Amino acid sequence: MTEKLLGIYPVSTEAQIKKACEYFGENYSYFNHSDRVDYARQLSPLVKEAGLELPSSVGRYSGPPRESFEAGYQIRKKYTHERFHGLLDELHKQAHYIPADEAAYALDDFDHKAGIANLGGRIPDAHQTFFYNEKTAGAEMPDDVWSGSTDRLRRSDLENWVASVEYYELMKKSFPIDLVQSMRGNPWPIFSSLPDPHKRIIARMCNDKTYGQHPQGQSTYDYDGAVDKSQLHRPANQMKIELDHLHNTKARLVDALNRM
Repeated sequence: MTEKLLGIYPVSTEAQIKKACEYFGENYSYFNHSDRVDYARQLSPLVKEAGLELPSSVGRYSGPPRESFEAGYQIRKKYTHERFHGLLDELHKQAHYIPADEAAYALDDFDHKAGIANLGGRIPDAHQTFFYNEKTAGAEMPDDVWSGSTDRLRRSDLENWVASVEYYELMKKSFPIDLVQSMRGNPWPIFSSLPDPHKRIIARMCNDKTYGQHPQGQSTYDYDGAVDKSQLHRPANQMKIELDHLHNTKARLVDALNRM
């Protein structure tokens, strides 16, 4: 058994394993990318051996590689200035020839340089771009259906829909053209790699056309009482305000921890 995670955190007993899970859940955002992944991958098998439930925070960084990482790059173009697009394209090309871990580390570095490292659910983080969440991989990876909190989507329905004219006309209003075109060539793996808010929009649009399920008078982009389109697309000045707030909040937390 590993005695210490990262050579620092003791995990020789069940109590220590539980404590390590709690600590990671509360503090993983303060770990650098490499330590965050190594900690989770070392802790995951110990949690299973102890017969404990795998925490979501650990599963998020200990899952298997994805079939496709295209969507993660394409979505980033929506949230970055054009001056970063050349570097993003180069990293995208490199990702096809280097190990997934190396590509994820490079993408994480890009996110910090481009100021999008704290956008939460609006983009998959660097690791999520290349790897499944171990805790939910069994639900994400099957070939037949995706189930979210409010919507479901069958693979066959998506694959039929992406060949339609309606698909292109609806999708281009909400997503980058590169993503729209890529999904036509490889729909299910790319769909599976998207963050849940994006999956819900696509599932709702596809099901509306396939089954006519959308409530009359409700916005195409509305779910759970919120308008998806407004959540995914923010004016540049509003996004800057949000990012500044996130960065300042994190800085205050780090300062407080350092004073403890």
